[in-house]
Amino acid sequence: MNRNTLNYVVDGVLALLGLAVAATGLLIGFVMPPQTGAKGLTLLGLTRHGWGSLHTWMGVAIVLLVLLHLALHWNWVCATTRRLALGTGAGALSPSRRRGYGVVALVLLAAGFVGGYFAAQAAMRAPATADASTPATSNAETPGHHGDPLATSLRGSMTFGELCDYLHAEPAQVRARLGITTAIDRDRTLGDIARQQGKTMAWLRLRIQTMAIEPAHSQD
Repeated sequence: MNRNTLNYVVDGVLALLGLAVAATGLLIGFVMPPQTGAKGLTLLGLTRHGWGSLHTWMGVAIVLLVLLHLALHWNWVCATTRRLALGTGAGALSPSRRRGYGVVALVLLAAGFVGGYFAAQAAMRAPATADASTPATSNAETPGHHGDPLATSLRGSMTFGELCDYLHAEPAQVRARLGITTAIDRDRTLGDIARQQGKTMAWLRLRIQTMAIEPAHSQD
């Protein structure tokens, strides 16, 4: 594949992905707002969470294609940047210097992404207000926190069905422990369930980690 054809393909895929990201963003924001996830509604077989994941990964693909686009036009980027910075009389850059600038730019971009990720992780905080019905409990006092994989696997993206399977419990037992009387779809995420109940994930984790499941005699 020659350079012109490759440029055409990359730009075409970028345009299509950009339209798809815009469409899924509008879909998540207006057609399937947060309440639809709590109701377990789907569109084309995907829940709101599924569409959100698709939206995210298409955004990642766009970033990678933009980097490829810049790499394909790196000589032009270097020449134009040098002309704008030093004027039209500036001489051309040598190939080795262009490659060096490319490596520096790539390292800076990678450092920005990695640094942003760790900065976001460090900036995350637990909710400032705790549920009045939940006793204050430190990590050391939380049953199952040390050595229990459930303590780290309980995330908002985990589905109710996955939780029941993990606990080897009937859905009715888990619902009873959470104080929920209505049926819950197995594809509902724990984050949606917590929001619908007006609780936090910290409250939900504590309830599940301290639950003692009796042998089931009823079916959901």
